[in-house]
Amino acid sequence: MSKPKAQPPPRRFRSSVIDDGLIRATTRAFLYALGQDDEEVRRPRVAVIHTGGEMSPCNTGLREQANHAKTGIYAAGGMGL
Repeated sequence: MSKPKAQPPPRRFRSSVIDDGLIRATTRAFLYALGQDDEEVRRPRVAVIHTGGEMSPCNTGLREQANHAKTGIYAAGGMGL
């Protein structure tokens, strides 16, 4: 009879250091105050940086593209910031 395979530990994302543990209770309280629920607080965070602005016509569409990227990140289980 073979031994059952051990389950790997749950994946821990680097962004989880801002909300894991007792010492980060104030950070979680801040995220709750921003309107996030428990599920959203546990999601990995992904920074979306863009150089969009209104000064150059080359960059005017970047804000909209960044918003689409954030939507895709949220749909995949993350939090785009």
